[in-house]
Amino acid sequence: MDTKVIDSRTIEDGQTIKRRRECEFCNNRFTTFERRGTTELLVIKKDGTKELYERQKIKKALLLSFAKRNIDNANVENIINDLEYKWSSEANEISSQQI
Repeated sequence: MDTKVIDSRTIEDGQTIKRRRECEFCNNRFTTFERRGTTELLVIKKDGTKELYERQKIKKALLLSFAKRNIDNANVENIINDLEYKWSSEANEISSQQI
């Protein structure tokens, strides 16, 4: 619970803050990532059911589609950030077809 920030920097075009922290009790160091707060995005499936948006599903799909191409993980993260920003600015719900 008691930590101090050793280093802090913005990454992903200012969308995320990466902080290097140290536990004041055991002196163990670790990294945290803080993203800009967004509302929860709901995905409307073909059958009409709704589920929470999962970033990992999009990332997995993009990595599979770029498997035979030389693309950096940071570029994939930037693509996802741009898509999430676009989707969340339009509405709190999005259809799976739009994704």
